[in-house]
Amino acid sequence: MHPRALTKLKHKSTSMKYNLVGDYGLEIHSHLKKLEATTKQVQFLGKHQISPDYRAKMVDWMVEVLTTFKNSDQTLFLAVNILDRYFKATEKSLSSNDLHLSGIVSMFIASKYEDVIPLLMRTVINKIGHHKFEVPTVEDKELEMLKSIQYKIGAPTVKEFLDRYIEELKEPLLKSSKFYKIALYLAKLSCHNYGLMQLP
Repeated sequence: MHPRALTKLKHKSTSMKYNLVGDYGLEIHSHLKKLEATTKQVQFLGKHQISPDYRAKMVDWMVEVLTTFKNSDQTLFLAVNILDRYFKATEKSLSSNDLHLSGIVSMFIASKYEDVIPLLMRTVINKIGHHKFEVPTVEDKELEMLKSIQYKIGAPTVKEFLDRYIEELKEPLLKSSKFYKIALYLAKLSCHNYGLMQLP
């Protein structure tokens, strides 16, 4: 697809989303809160040999990767959410050696769920994984993670609540692009914090 056509498609998709937030904001917010209440993320690293600092480094790398490949912001938030839910749900005790592949597959799943043009397997293998993993390894990990989260890929994220709150603001200055970018930046920073990610 031509880059200009892709830009128009992404803009149309974003505009449609904000129209939906404006028209059905209260219903969307209520539904997201109900979904959020069903997910308990307390001590999701508790049984693993993965430190909060090491997880934060992985999240930082995920930000870099998804920014480089121009994935949507929602893809980042969902990828981190999938990764954390996998840590909580899996019966395995994971080590730091498992974190790299888990992070890659989380981004792969989130991109296929959120992006108009998602990450391709060859991109995951060649450019993100740098040939460290074979296709069957990625596929097996993807299946394992999906089974662990019971195939429930979509989940409420910080960005969805942020979009809703921004839409409700009455002050034009607070609805400006600059204000939104600052708020989104702070939301991304929160993803690095293990303590904050345990809160509903």
